[in-house]
Amino acid sequence: RGFGLDECVRRGFTDEDAARAHYSRCFSKDSRLKWSSVFRRQDDEEEEDDQGAAEQLPTNVEICSGSGDWVVAQAEADAGAANWVCAELRADRVHDILSKMLLKRIRNLCIL
Repeated sequence: RGFGLDECVRRGFTDEDAARAHYSRCFSKDSRLKWSSVFRRQDDEEEEDDQGAAEQLPTNVEICSGSGDWVVAQAEADAGAANWVCAELRADRVHDILSKMLLKRIRNLCIL
């Protein structure tokens, strides 16, 4: 457990089992990301349709996202209109992005 999962559980955003189940559904058997699952909301995961609305939205990518101020703002502004993927190598910056994303409850952003 890391990157703030304990705090998210404490605040009631999720529980550990739900988070693990969600993340395991985001990968195929050959370890490829399944975009339709990555951007699906947890409360929508009961639906059988794997071709949901999230997959129909455009996906924007930011490389070298730094602490994430810009990409989080873009994802927040584009909620319901586009999905965002950001890539960052440094773990401290990934943590910064994840913290902002979770505290603002951004659901259309994926961090790589």
